[in-house]
Amino acid sequence: MAVNDRKCPACDSTDVIPIVYGEPDYHLASEADEGKVILGGCVVMPNSPEYHCRNCEKEWNREELIIHAYEQIDQLEMTIGGFSEGHTNIIIDFINQTIALSHSYIEEDSFHRKLTNDEVKDIRIKLWSVDILNWKRRYSNAQILDGQQWVVILYRSRNRQNLKRSGDNQYPEQWNDFCKIMSDITGRKIC
Repeated sequence: MAVNDRKCPACDSTDVIPIVYGEPDYHLASEADEGKVILGGCVVMPNSPEYHCRNCEKEWNREELIIHAYEQIDQLEMTIGGFSEGHTNIIIDFINQTIALSHSYIEEDSFHRKLTNDEVKDIRIKLWSVDILNWKRRYSNAQILDGQQWVVILYRSRNRQNLKRSGDNQYPEQWNDFCKIMSDITGRKIC
């Protein structure tokens, strides 16, 4: 998974400990005394924090961490196509709020435009809805020699861990939903 719950979303420190809820037994109380966990009490609310950073004192839960991970995507680049039909390339730049589309064979199909703040937020939410950070690195159907190849690269400059997902004639479970998102954003049938 591309989300590291042992890294603080505020200061990037890895000096993170879990917050544990419920009535502590002797072992858990000893771990709390040693500073290995924080006791969160007996009542767990839907948005109770699950982690504590000992460096900056920030506390967060899993959902906040996932939202933060999607906010760290600076750019998405998608290339899709095949030998006979050429390749379509889409670049969504979340920092500069732009989208660009180009095609290897059809130059007049290319465009570049600005995105609004709402469009950028909407795209991030939609990427979360297709769970793109949890796609496998590679999807391949070795029985088909030609067909469609695709690559999606998520650039994240803050932690310098870019994520590349790709495939040959095989796709993640959420592929159709992802294609609809990309088609809606570009106004073109992408896949």
